[in-house]
Amino acid sequence: MIEAPEGRGGLFRSTDDGATWERRNPSDAQGQYYAKVVVDAAEQDRIYVMGVNISVSDDGGRTLS
Repeated sequence: MIEAPEGRGGLFRSTDDGATWERRNPSDAQGQYYAKVVVDAAEQDRIYVMGVNISVSDDGGRTLS
């Protein structure tokens, strides 16, 4: 999660050890300042974003509920 001005933040993902990054979700409403992103050990596309609320994604962060 990256918090940045002018809507440039959001949830990003890298599949090449950080050489390149893809913005998966532009949402700034996930409590990014203190949120923690956890990837499911059994399914890499299932992630949990834990902040004030807990959000889950089954598509690598594209959608959160």
